[in-house]
Amino acid sequence: MNIDLTSFITTIIATGAGLGGLLWGIHTYRQGQILQRKDIIFPLIKEFDENKEILPAKKILDGFSLPHRYGGKLTYYDLHNLDIVLRYHLKYEFRWNNIPGKDESLLKEFLKNVLKFKWLDNEIAEKADINTIKIGPNGKQLMIRLNAEQTQAIMTKPNGSCYLIFAVVKENEKLNLSYGAGIINPKIIEIRKSFDGLVDFFCKLEYLLGIGLLKYEELSYFNYYIERAADNHSVVNYVRMYEFPLNGKLNRNLSISTTVA
Repeated sequence: MNIDLTSFITTIIATGAGLGGLLWGIHTYRQGQILQRKDIIFPLIKEFDENKEILPAKKILDGFSLPHRYGGKLTYYDLHNLDIVLRYHLKYEFRWNNIPGKDESLLKEFLKNVLKFKWLDNEIAEKADINTIKIGPNGKQLMIRLNAEQTQAIMTKPNGSCYLIFAVVKENEKLNLSYGAGIINPKIIEIRKSFDGLVDFFCKLEYLLGIGLLKYEELSYFNYYIERAADNHSVVNYVRMYEFPLNGKLNRNLSISTTVA
């Protein structure tokens, strides 16, 4: 073997050894990253599955009804009355006949404080007909309609879907609309705490996404409940009313943004 061939083989061996070390280093790094991510995602899955506090919220989003007897009356809590369960806890009240008029400012205050619609400052509330109030510019216009029995008034988005429901009480031929009130029913309190826990968990996921400790593909285990919550107007309003720190990273609907969809 001549000197040139020996030198070439020695170089190849050295290069191969260096490349092998590099590849092994990359492999070791990747394995470490995988283990590190498992240390984050697996405890999150365990917490999500075993947290009993958020179980009522998950059941309701799954379409189940939760029975409860209160004051001698059996009531079922489900998706159909979730708007009542997750209502604002302070009471707002105004008279249908005073809009437009002296109660218009109360309606605007409600919309700004509860739904965070701060763009309404310069808008005028008016009656589209005797059973309908409209407020806001085209494209964002909100409609409040009395039902046939005049027991409820439903606020709808521009696309016609429901935002929330006002209770209506007739007094001396005047219609009083109210939303919220002190909450004392223990089952409602339990369900509200459950949704608090669920939304807080979503906040944790969004925070971990924001600092790079979670990737979007790692959310697949939680996506079912994220989507169920984001598609429910009562939950979306709850997030906005109480200003949970969500900014739409999990789903654009789960955000404290005031944009009317």
